[in-house]
Amino acid sequence: MNGQVSTFNVRCYTDRNNPPRDINYDRPNDQRKVTVWIGLMGNNTIYGPVFFDQTVNGQRYLDMINDDVIPQLNQRFHQQQNGVFPRLWWAQDGAPAHRSREVHDRLQQLFPNRVIGIGHAQEWPARSPDLTPLDFFVWGYIKARVY
Repeated sequence: MNGQVSTFNVRCYTDRNNPPRDINYDRPNDQRKVTVWIGLMGNNTIYGPVFFDQTVNGQRYLDMINDDVIPQLNQRFHQQQNGVFPRLWWAQDGAPAHRSREVHDRLQQLFPNRVIGIGHAQEWPARSPDLTPLDFFVWGYIKARVY
């Protein structure tokens, strides 16, 4: 909101006695923040962005899935009669909101055995060094649009 990028999730692995010199760890005094969710399909379709001006908890994340994401997916893909997306996969990181029981159960209803995330059949390792399309494409795209 003020042009600074949060370094909360930035990890720099170095020797403790030799921290990197090119990283500024100053924390701004301004506490305003916004959280953004974006979905990216394999065919380069972007879903969202969905903006949260409050802290994202399990219920808000579940509401976003039900109220924002599923209607968009329904427009593009056809669900089977029981509400399952038969060929789609859902991938997410280990944020606390993603790990609530209600979110877990809803994702299993929509994408049975096709969820990649902590506590699901397909685990995504915590602090994985693997880059995702969100890491190297979407956030730069969104920043360019916002600024």
